[in-house]
Amino acid sequence: LMPAFPDGTNRCDASSYPQSAIDARAQGMTLLSAHFNDNGTVRKTDVVKSSGNADLDNAAIRCATAFRYPVPLLNGKPISFEREMMVNFSLFRTRNTIFLTIIWGEPNSFGQLSQTMQ
Repeated sequence: LMPAFPDGTNRCDASSYPQSAIDARAQGMTLLSAHFNDNGTVRKTDVVKSSGNADLDNAAIRCATAFRYPVPLLNGKPISFEREMMVNFSLFRTRNTIFLTIIWGEPNSFGQLSQTMQ
């Protein structure tokens, strides 16, 4: 299931790669634990495993909170829930291409959104 943007103004894409991390050629994967409200918005995020770069970790948190996620139902009613999310920041060395991958879901059932920006 793909998450949806709450509106057209709050987007997370390759432009979300922090300029300070680009300048430092920093790359890495941040593993988050996201806690969701029963309407699919993120209530709280915790960094489970750092990318090793605070700017990337903070950008991962901003990306996670930019979406509205599909909500599970219990007895036909939406419930709050928790999911692990991975946000992977990669810089390709050729042409300074930026590649940002956002992976979310439970282990072994992750969805994915990828963006490339040159």
